[in-house]
Parts: sequence; C-alpha cells; structure tokens
Amino acid sequence: MTDIPAYALTLFEMPFEVQPLDQPPPTAEELEAELRALKKERDEIAGELADGIVAMIPVVGEVKGLIEVFTHGELISGHHQSWWQKALNVASCLPLIHEAKAVAKFMGTVGHVAAHAAHKVHRVNQAFVHVPALGKAVGKSIAAEVKE
Repeated sequence: MTDIPAYALTLFEMPFEVQPLDQPPPTAEELEAELRALKKERDEIAGELADGIVAMIPVVGEVKGLIEVFTHGELISGHHQSWWQKALNVASCLPLIHEAKAVAKFMGTVGHVAAHAAHKVHRVNQAFVHVPALGKAVGKSIAAEVKE
C-alpha cells in the first residue's frame, strides 16, 4: 500500500516559487479595523432608523424637520441634508402651522369670552356687595333650587 500507483503523478520541484492560492489569515490590527468599521456602520444604520421613526410621529416629526432646516443636519443621525430635503421639511410643516394658527385663533376667542365673563361676574359681585338684601335673596333662591 505504500507504493505510488502507476496512474498517480510524481512529485517534482518547480524551478520557481509557487504562490499559495489561499489568502493569508488577517492580522489582529486588520480584524480590529474591520470590527470598528462594522460597529460604525451599525450605529449609522440605527441612527437613520431612529431618525425615520421619530420623523413619523405626527407633530414631533414636523417640529424635528423644522429644527433640522435651521441646524443644517439631521438631529439624531447627524447626516447633512441637501436643499430639497430642507424644502420637504418646510413643506411638511405648513399644515401644522395652519393648524396652530387656527388653534391660536380659537384660544384667543376663548380667552376673550372668558375675560368678558369674568368682567360680568365681577360686576354682578359688585352689585351684590352694594345690595346685601338682594344677594341674600338670590342666594336663598339658588339654595332652594339645589334642594329640589
């Protein structure tokens, strides 16, 4: 069994050096550099994902987009935005600004009505202070209605 079969090729020396086909194993520095690159890529992907999720939250996303227009970059991932991305951020805030103006107008109306109501209550209270008998009579009638 130790004999070389007749059909096998015989071993011989090459007149030149033959390079191995396998690549040499990476050094520790190369492995560390590759690991750092993978961690950096993972962190960038996580930042982009978080940035996209926050952008989808109804009011928070519009406010974040408006802030990013003035800070020249995304808040979470830190990527630079081009002019058309900034324009889209402003355009997405327009309905929110319109709604905010409507809410502010409504709150102004409510505040105006509340101020008038407070003024009327103050005038009624002043009338009761000057006419104690009327205040007692009104108080008794209210107490009678509450009992019923």
